[in-house]
Parts: sequence; structure tokens; C-alpha cells
Amino acid sequence: MIRVDLHMHTTRSDGRHSLQEVMDRCSAGRLDVVAVTDHDVATEPAEWEVEGRKVRRIGASEVTANWRGGEIHLLAYFPAGIPDAFARFCDDQCARRTLRYEAARHALGWSGLPNAADLAARGVIAPTRHHLARAMVDGQHVRDLRSAFAHLGRGLVPRFDRTAKEALSAIAEAGGISCWAHPPLNLARDGLAELVGWGLRAIELVRPANTSRDRYALRKLASRHDLLFSGGSDWHGWHDAPLGLFHATEADVGPLLAELA
Repeated sequence: MIRVDLHMHTTRSDGRHSLQEVMDRCSAGRLDVVAVTDHDVATEPAEWEVEGRKVRRIGASEVTANWRGGEIHLLAYFPAGIPDAFARFCDDQCARRTLRYEAARHALGWSGLPNAADLAARGVIAPTRHHLARAMVDGQHVRDLRSAFAHLGRGLVPRFDRTAKEALSAIAEAGGISCWAHPPLNLARDGLAELVGWGLRAIELVRPANTSRDRYALRKLASRHDLLFSGGSDWHGWHDAPLGLFHATEADVGPLLAELA
């Protein structure tokens, strides 16, 4: 039975480890098929092998958009390489992220917060709230990450101006399969049909925070629209849990993998 994790992050966005380190950990965690889904950064497909163990990596990204006054994250999976049109789309997304990050940093007005150029020099392609939050803690401006995110939640970070409809269209036009990442059940009940109307193809069903009751309810909702199912840990590496401890199986996500074969 193959072990699958289609949602994880590296230092190119808000993860702790480099792409090579993440892939090595995928192999050590006995994962067979993975997707590296950095925020608004596209990762090309690849075959990875460490000490004789092979891992297949699917081309993917996690796209940020604005929907109903809040953020929505859309996983984008590609059956082959990343198309040039989608790579350009991600470049634009990261440029918008940089402007948003700098606006929030200036709004804070605190010393010691790295600017976007500092982050880029460290290999960060997509600056996020997480980078600001950690810098706020490191600079002793706030007690902990929870306090930092609470502070940033007071309107200091501008809304992402790309709409969900635009993002879903960009993924579809590039030949990708779009998937709603970590969908809240209440919001899915109310808004899933709207997203499907704009081209949504899948939902992330299997993830650590989902109870069996949540999975049942989401599966029932998604089945009405003939949606595919994805599964992933949303692993960032900031805690001790190793990659592979959580995984989906072919029974969970087989139809999606078949389309991506």
C-alpha cells in the first residue's frame, strides 16, 4: 500500500527545512508519493531516491486568494511539469506577497524585523505572516507566536487581492487540478457549490485535524459535486513530528493520483 502526503512546506515559504532536506525526510518517513506545496511557489515534479528508497514528487503549489472577505488556500497539482503560464502566475503572487509583507512590517514600525530583501537572501521566495511573527518573537516585541499572530490579526496585514475565482481560473488554464486546502466544514456547507462553479476539482479530505465525523460530512458534500479527494499533513517542520507519521493511502486519494499519473 502506497503512502501519500500531498501537502508540505519548505524554507521557500514558511517551512523550516530546505527542499532537499524535506525530500530526504520524505524518503526516511517511507512516503511514496508527495507534493511540496509552498505558498505561491511552484515545485517541479521529480523522482527522489535516498539509500535505495524512491519517492515520486508531483508538481504542485499552494495558491493564496481572497474569498468572502477572508483567505482561502488552493492546492494546485499538475500531471507533468509546471507550465510557464503558471510559473508566471506564481511570480506575480510572490510579488504581491512581498508588497503585503512590507506594508505589514512598516505598519508595525518595530526595529529588527527583516525586510523582504533580507528574507530573499536567505532563500525565502514567498514572505509570509509566519516570518513576521517569528521576527516579532525573536526581537522580544511579543511573548510567543500566538501573541504575534493575534497582533498581526488586527488588520495589520493587507488582504490578498487575488480572488478565488481568478486563482481557480489560473490553475485550470494551466492544466492543473485545484484542491481546497483544509476546508472548514461550516464554510464548505455554505460555499462549496460556488467554488465548484468556478472550477474547483478536489478537496483536502484526509488531514491530521479532521475527525472521522468531519471526513464523513466533507465526503458527503464533495460527492454531490463529483469532487476528487486529496490528503496531506500540511507539514512545516517546526514541531517534532516526522514526515510520514501521518499519511494518506491510495484508498483515500487513488482517483486523484490516477489523474496525475
